[in-house]
Amino acid sequence: MSLNENHRRRIYLTFKYLDQCLSNAAARLGGSDVDPMFPDHRPDATPAQRRAVMDCLRRLRAVMAGFLQSQAIPIREPGTGTVQAFHTTLTFAGITLEELAPKRLAGYGGVDKDAAREIQELVAEMRAILEEMSGVLEDDAARPP
Repeated sequence: MSLNENHRRRIYLTFKYLDQCLSNAAARLGGSDVDPMFPDHRPDATPAQRRAVMDCLRRLRAVMAGFLQSQAIPIREPGTGTVQAFHTTLTFAGITLEELAPKRLAGYGGVDKDAAREIQELVAEMRAILEEMSGVLEDDAARPP
C-alpha cells in the first residue's frame, strides 16, 4: 500500500486524537490515584469493566502501532515535557484563584469584612500549595536523572 505524506499525517493525527479521547474517557471510569474532586460523571464502572476497557484500549493501541510501523510512520516525541505542561497549568490555576479575591467577588454583591478576610486567607493558603507544587517540580528538574 502506498500512502502520500498527507495521508500519513492524517492517519497519524487521527490515531493520536483517538488515543487522547479514549484515554480521557477511560480515566473517567475511575480507579485512578488522581480522581477529580468534582467529577463530571457518576463513577459507576465496575473494576471488571475498567480492566476490560483497559485491555481493549491496549489492543486498539497495538493495532494502531502495528499499522504505523507497517507504513513507516513514526510516533513523534512530544516537544513539551510534563513538568512544563504542569507549570503552565499552575500558572492558570493561580490566575483562576485571583478571581476569588474579595474585590473580584464584589462584582457579585457586597462581601463583608469577615468573609473577605476568610477568603483572602483561603486564597493565600491555596496559592502557597500551588507554589509548593511548582517548587517540587523545579527541585526535581534540577536533579540529574
